[in-house]
Amino acid sequence: MSDVPKNHSPAKLDQPEVNPDALIEDLFGLNLKGLKTLRDLFVRPRVLFESARVPDWNEAYTPTVRLAFSLITLFTVLSFFWAAEDGPFYQTLLAQTQEANADNPNAPPAGEIVSSYFAAYSFVYPFAYMVVHGVLASLLFVWGKGTYWVVRVRLYFALLSTALVFGVASIAIMPLLQWESLLVYTFFTLGFTFAVYWWTYARGMSGEAALGKRVIGGGSTALMMIIGDLGVAVITSLASAFWTDRLIG
Repeated sequence: MSDVPKNHSPAKLDQPEVNPDALIEDLFGLNLKGLKTLRDLFVRPRVLFESARVPDWNEAYTPTVRLAFSLITLFTVLSFFWAAEDGPFYQTLLAQTQEANADNPNAPPAGEIVSSYFAAYSFVYPFAYMVVHGVLASLLFVWGKGTYWVVRVRLYFALLSTALVFGVASIAIMPLLQWESLLVYTFFTLGFTFAVYWWTYARGMSGEAALGKRVIGGGSTALMMIIGDLGVAVITSLASAFWTDRLIG
């Protein structure tokens, strides 16, 4: 006789328990190990940087490429609030589109053009981000002599993850701002991001280089990463404009 209850299938008996951590990972691609990775990036980056040089991350951290992609995905989701129809950026772009097409009776509705642009932007941005910064990660040799390519990429995306945390917060704040303050806010976030890159590099590399080298290396790395961020924005804007033009036109 079988000991399996009549109302239960063998498959159900063999299923492991799914805990809340798994649900968080389903929603955002993050788990408790990922949150620990983010915490140590800010609290003790040197320990995390040293673990990046070990094949399995000392079984303590989430790979930073995966972490960065999860954060940029969350950033893209939140960008829908940035592009909300009652937001200052959307309204300004809508007004500019209406003015540009005022003499063209055959032009599609301005709202359709702007909505298509933001949809294209949200789709293109994460891919442009990962490609541009993936190339920079391969080309920057600022992690100490003899650092292999895989480790360079790991460390670079660790720095990216610190800035992405603040990027997620900043994109959530943007709908609350007035158009007149967006330019100032943009320059502030760029300067703050530069400082985060620099400071995290200097602290994380404390076991690999002297203070002077860390200051110079952190500044040059932060500058290249900011240029990469701006490059992503330009590429995404051009691609979105082209996509919208083909779709609407």
